[in-house]
Amino acid sequence: MTYSKSAWVMVVFIALVVNELHAQFIVNGHVYIAESEEPCSYAIIQAWPCGTTFNADSHGAFNAECDYELDSLTVVFHGFKTAIVEVNGRSHIDVPMYPLSVILNSITVTVPSSPSTIIVDPKEDLIQTLNQTPGIRALDLGAGLVQPVLRGLMGSRVVILDGGIPQVGGRWGQDHGILIATELYDGIEWVQGGGQIWLGPDAVGGGMKFLPIKHLSTEGSETRLGASFRVGDNTTKIYMLHKSRNKSLQWHVGLSNSKFGDRNVPQTSFEYIGRLYQIEDGRLPNTSGSANHFVTGFIDDKEDGSQLSVDFRYSEILQGLFPGIIGVPTQNQLQGDGDIYSTDIPNQRAKRTQLSGKWLTERNLKRTIIFAISNNIRIESAPPHAHGYGPEPENDLSLSLSENYFFSEFKWDGYHGAFGLQYEHLQGSTDGWEFLLPNHYRTRLSTLVEYKFLKSNLGARFDLIKLGNEAYSENLYNSNNEIVGEDVRANELKTTMPSWA
Repeated sequence: MTYSKSAWVMVVFIALVVNELHAQFIVNGHVYIAESEEPCSYAIIQAWPCGTTFNADSHGAFNAECDYELDSLTVVFHGFKTAIVEVNGRSHIDVPMYPLSVILNSITVTVPSSPSTIIVDPKEDLIQTLNQTPGIRALDLGAGLVQPVLRGLMGSRVVILDGGIPQVGGRWGQDHGILIATELYDGIEWVQGGGQIWLGPDAVGGGMKFLPIKHLSTEGSETRLGASFRVGDNTTKIYMLHKSRNKSLQWHVGLSNSKFGDRNVPQTSFEYIGRLYQIEDGRLPNTSGSANHFVTGFIDDKEDGSQLSVDFRYSEILQGLFPGIIGVPTQNQLQGDGDIYSTDIPNQRAKRTQLSGKWLTERNLKRTIIFAISNNIRIESAPPHAHGYGPEPENDLSLSLSENYFFSEFKWDGYHGAFGLQYEHLQGSTDGWEFLLPNHYRTRLSTLVEYKFLKSNLGARFDLIKLGNEAYSENLYNSNNEIVGEDVRANELKTTMPSWA
């Protein structure tokens, strides 16, 4: 059998083209420490855009490949800066790794005059108010969402109180704040942690207390109105709070509405799960939304020093979520559609409904009774996708969390000390195909004692806590979508434990 010269040339050319294309999809190399040139044993390498993870061997050597395209590598090694390397058609890449380093500048710490409580004077924008207070900063999670960071602690380490009532429903995720409209309160009080027994067992980092509506000093009425517009995400806010007092009785009503566009961020790119993304037009699409808040109630302040107040509050928000919240985003998801107010799934809806009351009298001892009944609902919707093998969900309800909450406090306060009881019960139920929490409950009964010295206080709190959750399991599927077992996602828990501070 013979071949012509042109046929051999064609075969060699095809072989070279195939080999060149194959080199685009397979990359080998070494990972080493830049300073000492020692190998980075078992470093982690991710190939993009396929996202497949590979491990270097004990000598730092690796092979990475993607089926259709390979444009970059992300190299991770503990204690060293993450390296992102563009392939650019190369078949062999040696990656130097540089140690992590942090430069600390000198700071000045201002010690407040009061060791326990600081009154924060609220400005028009809560975020600026908190960020300008030494020791406090705030995460801007959208209109109607508040997440203060007190001395570096946040989430379940910080208690948010409506008057003296703890707020629940926002403790299960860092990106879920408490639904609070600051313009419908009469001030903010920062209570520092480390000994505040009246805040409950969760207040390691202290508490942020939003002060309830105050009684007018004289008869008459007062109306606060406000409107604002912020360039960037086009946030529009209007609010109104009206008070009217006749003799000892005062009633009040207030409402707030805000609408905000998708985020206007200063960065032109960001790194998410080890991959570098370019932000189109400085915006993060699908992070717009709206918020509505409402309050009504009354205060009856008698001349003998007794007072009765009742408040009803309702809050709701709708906010889009960044597309990458449910997986690795694609570049076209960052381009947007030109409408900064458009909201699509994934998104979250949150509602808070609360009825609270307070009664106090100053005969002999100052006696105070506080109670609250509330319901908090959070619903997240996302494009249906299966976790591993198995059929896709039939709807876009990824998570629904509903928590019913009851709180009461009885307090006797005298010149030399105070004594009190606290009781709370939370009942939570969940639904949706993205399992994060089982149905759960928590009950707490606390006894509190405080003695006041001339310049200091000595307090103690004794708790009895009962908590638990239901068991939860799902079908376990193989690659053929056949049920092969049971996937246990949560075991049943029932426990009762003491606590003290």
